[in-house]
Amino acid sequence: MDALIEQFWRAGLIQFGRFEDVPFKIQFELLPSYPDVLAHVVDRLMKMVDTTRYERLLAPADSVPLGTLIAHLANIPLVYSKGTGRDGVYDLLGAYDVGHPALFVANVWAKDDTTYPALIQKARQVGLELDRSLVIMTYGDNHPSDIPIHPLFRFEDVVMTLHDAQKLPIGQVDAVLAWINQHHQ
Repeated sequence: MDALIEQFWRAGLIQFGRFEDVPFKIQFELLPSYPDVLAHVVDRLMKMVDTTRYERLLAPADSVPLGTLIAHLANIPLVYSKGTGRDGVYDLLGAYDVGHPALFVANVWAKDDTTYPALIQKARQVGLELDRSLVIMTYGDNHPSDIPIHPLFRFEDVVMTLHDAQKLPIGQVDAVLAWINQHHQ
């Protein structure tokens, strides 16, 4: 099993059960509480960051710790959302202006997530030129984005990996995949 998936599992960053109407919970907003896991995530993502191409990083509010660490290591300024839902000029914090190639960095991108595409649009309205995104994990297919999404992991694959490692019973696998298929296809 991939060591990073094992770390997610052991830290409880991925949980299975009943969380309202969802049979799983992905809690990457807690990554700063697990600095060793965060370091491994960032090590992998850094291999995907073109530090010669991008002049800005953009992170949503739930991914500011991840974006901050990548910005520090890549020496690329970070622009981030306060999560207000307001227009970009009021919601985005950081040194931005027209004409900077920017990379979107986030924790989890679900197919039905409309906040990330809206944030990307806001950033474009203030002049950032976003053309790619890096995320720790995606789930569901056909994400509503006009930029390529490059995940470290697809949640569906993580679920199967956990099952193959005998950490997740087939009943939970079936429940998770059925929920994703029903809500995110």
